[in-house]
Amino acid sequence: MSSNLGRTVDLSLPKELRRALDHADDVVVRGNEHFYSEGDVRTYCGSFDQQGRPTGHGRVEYANGDVYTGNLLGGVPSGYGVYRFKSGKVESYCGNHTAGKRHGHGRVYYRNGSFFEGELKFGEPYEGHIEWADGQQFDGLVHGQGLLLKPNGEVWRAKWNDKAKAYDLLVRRKKASPGHEQEDSDSEAYVALFVIALIVSLCICLF
Repeated sequence: MSSNLGRTVDLSLPKELRRALDHADDVVVRGNEHFYSEGDVRTYCGSFDQQGRPTGHGRVEYANGDVYTGNLLGGVPSGYGVYRFKSGKVESYCGNHTAGKRHGHGRVYYRNGSFFEGELKFGEPYEGHIEWADGQQFDGLVHGQGLLLKPNGEVWRAKWNDKAKAYDLLVRRKKASPGHEQEDSDSEAYVALFVIALIVSLCICLF
């Protein structure tokens, strides 16, 4: 046994755990489980690197009530893991993490019943599939263009409108028969009206 910052350190502990004591508020060993506490981390159960930082597979309970289970690197989520939020609009996230951020492929579940699956960049959905609680679905760039499927079966090309914080409907696509789609657009409607007007004008001129 030796003293470390006023605490008693068991020299039989793994070397990486002894290093963790230099920074942690507390480290408790119960059988093969290592429980670690520091800063905003209420408890951590898992493995450590040679510098005494949580690294590898583990489970983190944060002081704010959030819980993360998965891979860590240097004390932060890195690689695949499941993060459950105590509060906020996001209920849970399952997927890849980079430097503690939701980054890469993953699935986000929201408390209002909606969910997103696809690519995330630095914590925010970037491109993929969204399903809202009201039945609408969207495939494409979250803040760009994609296809919006409405509950009535209509499929629209849509583009994100930053000012309105909603999708502007651009082109409607409706199924003509199983396995086939026909496309109607405002521009095509204008062309048709123009052609009709031109024919009417020619007829008037001829007669």
